[in-house]
Amino acid sequence: MSADIGRRIKEIREERNLTQEDLANRLGTYPQSIWRYESGARTPSVRRLEEIAEALGVSAGDLFPQKTEADRWRAHVAGLDEEELSILRDELSVKVRRLTMGLTREDLSDLGRINESIKRMEELLVVKERLAEVEGLLASLQ
Repeated sequence: MSADIGRRIKEIREERNLTQEDLANRLGTYPQSIWRYESGARTPSVRRLEEIAEALGVSAGDLFPQKTEADRWRAHVAGLDEEELSILRDELSVKVRRLTMGLTREDLSDLGRINESIKRMEELLVVKERLAEVEGLLASLQ
C-alpha cells in the first residue's frame, strides 16, 4: 500500500509540475524524504499525508489509489454464487451474440486478438501489483 500511495503522490506532484524539491520546500523537509515516500521506501504518517495533500492542493483521500471500474466488477463478481454466475454468463453470452451480429470474420478475429491482449495486460497488472506488495513487505522488514 505504501508504494501505491507513493505513486499517487508522485503522479499528483508531476501533474502540478512540481519537483521533489518544490514539494519538500512546501513541507519544510528534504527532497530525499519525498523520494522515500514516492518510492515506497518510507510510509508517511497520517499527519504527514494530510500535509502532503494540502501542499499538493488535494484531499488526503486523493493520495490513495483509486479503484477502477474493473476492480469494482471483480469485487461484485467475487460475491456471486454459482447460480448467479451462470445467469450472468448467459446474459453476457446473449449480449455478445447481439453485438457481433453483422460483423465479418476479420472483425471477430480482431476482437479475439484484442481480447487476448487485454487478458495478458490484466495478468501483467496483477503480477505488477503483487510485486509491489512484496517490495513493500521487504522494505518494511529492512
